[in-house]
Amino acid sequence: MLRNQDRTKLNVIMDGRFKLSKGKPSSHHMHYERFGAGYTKAFSHVTLIARVFHLEDALGLPLAGPKVSVTALPEIRGLSSLVRRGREVMSIFWQFSRDEAYILRIPGIFPSLAWFTLIIRQIPYGVEVVADPADNFSRGAMKHPFRPLLRVLMIYLTRRQCAMAQSTAYVTARLLQRRYPPNPDRPTFSYTDLNGPCVGAVDDLGTHRARDC
Repeated sequence: MLRNQDRTKLNVIMDGRFKLSKGKPSSHHMHYERFGAGYTKAFSHVTLIARVFHLEDALGLPLAGPKVSVTALPEIRGLSSLVRRGREVMSIFWQFSRDEAYILRIPGIFPSLAWFTLIIRQIPYGVEVVADPADNFSRGAMKHPFRPLLRVLMIYLTRRQCAMAQSTAYVTARLLQRRYPPNPDRPTFSYTDLNGPCVGAVDDLGTHRARDC
């Protein structure tokens, strides 16, 4: 996502669970016009990386479109499934190119797995913080024997991912920024559309001044 490094191809990694419509990855809320197309204003090609389940949803609209494609992660549900198929996921992440840009939509398990790969290989990345893991993994939101541990882990990872990111974008004006602070020496943004990209964050990363998208 770093324009000053001439990175014209963008990869967006997220925890989404998309279905198919006429055999194509689709969504009601994050379809091409509303989500992927926004990134193409700053990049020549965008790859959305997320889980795609082979379940038909006739009302879904395609994720892909001009200059936007989809890389499907395995159909993983739950920790046991992740353990069984984790190698498949990591094999995709290990193919990341140093010549391309990366945005992690966090918090999330799969963005965090991608983050480990990027950190190990010293590849810069940006983040879009679209939720608070303290809420996502709270007692009322999730029932799992490992929930307390997962909550602590995801809070920690989200803080580290924000602190180490080359740029950050948040869906709040101040709240998430206080809980998961960005690096003060790098550009940060805020925006309000949970299902869309922060175009300002990917279009102009030369500024170190926080602003709204």
